[in-house]
Amino acid sequence: MSTTIAIEAVTDVLRTILVDAISDASVTVSTKPLNDARPNNKPSQVNVFLYRVEHNAALRNSNLPARPNQASVGGFPLALDLYYMLTFYGNGDDEKDGHRLLGITMQTLEYYTSLQPDDLEAIMASALVHEQIERIRITPQDLSLEDISRIWTMTQSPYRLSIGYQLSAVLIENPIPKVDALPVRERNIVVAPNTDLSARGNYPSLLAADLPDMQQGMLLGDTVTLRGFNLDGETVTLVLETTHWNNALEIPIPELDRTDTTLTFTVDNGLTDWVAGTYSIYAVVTRSEGRIYQTKPIIVPLLPVMTLDDQTITRQGNGSANIRFDLTPELGAEQNAALLIAGRLVPIAQGDQNPVNVTVEDAPLGTFALRVRVDDVTSMVIDTASETLEYDESIKVTIS
Repeated sequence: MSTTIAIEAVTDVLRTILVDAISDASVTVSTKPLNDARPNNKPSQVNVFLYRVEHNAALRNSNLPARPNQASVGGFPLALDLYYMLTFYGNGDDEKDGHRLLGITMQTLEYYTSLQPDDLEAIMASALVHEQIERIRITPQDLSLEDISRIWTMTQSPYRLSIGYQLSAVLIENPIPKVDALPVRERNIVVAPNTDLSARGNYPSLLAADLPDMQQGMLLGDTVTLRGFNLDGETVTLVLETTHWNNALEIPIPELDRTDTTLTFTVDNGLTDWVAGTYSIYAVVTRSEGRIYQTKPIIVPLLPVMTLDDQTITRQGNGSANIRFDLTPELGAEQNAALLIAGRLVPIAQGDQNPVNVTVEDAPLGTFALRVRVDDVTSMVIDTASETLEYDESIKVTIS
């Protein structure tokens, strides 16, 4: 998201767009206040004047998606709308020359409906405006004669031909750091089912996954039961797919582990090289008449589990702390991962193998429950097997 020089960057990009469109070295494109815009030699000129800045009501105090962690909350960005007045001067105050510049400008900004990220990065990459998710839109403002008169009177300048544009919205990063939200322990969703089984026909379907201890995802070694209907047949095979596998994993389900409404399987580490992430799971059912049916897939995450090497850590002289742990399953070669501590995300080197060693700069002092985020899934921080809402003691670390 943008830094505090974002407004300067937007003004500079708007000015550069006009310079490139006019393509005439004799024409000056300035960014001065109206009372100081016109130099004594009176060249052909377009002046870009930022005369008003407003909070964007739609995006104010909105927790917009941000890279790389969309579960963070707080630290709302400053959302601004910028209002510009563009004024046109002909060479030697020739109005016809000013009209030419007006035509070029309006045609150009009709084409540039928004500021392009490539332009923003090329002009002022340090402003980071090109990284914001919301595009900055360019919208013409039909200023009334009364509005224009007030602006020129306010600056105590004689009126010249002018038009207005709004650029919205510029998002400036909040200096207050985001805090990573804790996971939802239990989702209470009430659905009124269709009890008319005849309406379902003969086609098999998967509806949901029952996970042990109300977990948010599977763990290696878990026994998982998938619920649905019309799941029985001569043979039933579960197919698991993830973006980090070249080939799908097929798990035949024996008769003892299946009914017409359930399929049970074990996340067996001996079957394949598992990776943490989201899995698309569907069933292939072969009936006695030889027909083969395939259910629609359901999405089930496989969560990483961290095992700390030491739960008591002393900060080094430079204020950093080294945290070592094993990950199950280990990181895949192309997976992105980060350690979450005290609301901070500390990147883990891609493809790092056990034991994983993470250096936390300016490490906080105290006791913290740690989590690991791998791609789009996060390790559990709550002991789901406990009757009360408690942190898992095995993933707590004390830094002193």
